[in-house]
Amino acid sequence: MTENVSLIADRVNLRIVATTAVVARFGFIFQEGFFYACDVGRSLEDFLIRQLGLSQEFLDERVSTIFLDGRCVDDLTSAVIRNGSVVALSSGLPGLAGATLRRAGPYASMREAISHHVGKEVTAQGQGEITVKLFNLLMVFLGPVFLGRGIEVEGRIFGLFLRSAGSSLVKLVKQVYLNGQDTGPDVLRDDGMFSCYRRIGVVVNIKSHRPG
Repeated sequence: MTENVSLIADRVNLRIVATTAVVARFGFIFQEGFFYACDVGRSLEDFLIRQLGLSQEFLDERVSTIFLDGRCVDDLTSAVIRNGSVVALSSGLPGLAGATLRRAGPYASMREAISHHVGKEVTAQGQGEITVKLFNLLMVFLGPVFLGRGIEVEGRIFGLFLRSAGSSLVKLVKQVYLNGQDTGPDVLRDDGMFSCYRRIGVVVNIKSHRPG
């Protein structure tokens, strides 16, 4: 089975059924960044609330720092994502650095040079793809949201991920499907095979662990 799948040089689709604890193992991928299909040409507020289904309360309390294409965002309604944008989301960071990067915080003026400013260019609306990065507590809160909906990961990154987390990852996995075919969790030990693909489509279905 593995030999047949490996003939697909461009990409492979991977569905993992695992316990909740598996989300923490994806920290490397969350921080490196993954690809996510979404509506572009719309505001960050639209992406976070309408498309991801997050509440305003969650954004206010948990998502304190947002970067769009390398620049801090204060106004989610005016910052527009485009096809290929990079969105980085973080909860509170410690110290003065954290206070300075906080959305619309009292020290926001100290980072004028790296703050996002609304441009005059018009961004076409439609289906597109962005890169998402998650940091600290948001890996726990938002990781399951993205994994459940499906992400894409560069094959090289996924291979590095499996190389470091393979054994501990397999222990948490119940089932694995490659292109719809059941292969068993041990296929996740083969980091070299996954590294050969340009992209890995990943969906993780969480299955509660019930003793007995």
